[in-house]
Amino acid sequence: MQMEEKDMIHFLVWAVNGLLSVIMSILAFVLHDTRKELSDVKRELNDHKVDAAKTYAPISDIKDLHEKVDNGFNRIIDMLQRMNKQK
Repeated sequence: MQMEEKDMIHFLVWAVNGLLSVIMSILAFVLHDTRKELSDVKRELNDHKVDAAKTYAPISDIKDLHEKVDNGFNRIIDMLQRMNKQK
């Protein structure tokens, strides 16, 4: 019992259609899962932005830190100048 050419074509179309259907289902599942993960990451990043905004140091603390850094640099410059004079 041989298949006619027309029957073979119908069978191939049916097989390819089934294969494409399976591939599309897998892709849809993977892409949906990836989209969900990306939205979770975006939500986490937004949460961290809010946390970071809450943790900014008050201006007075920043001024104190700036003064400490200036004092440290001035001490280093003084030490280098003394070393230069000793040479």
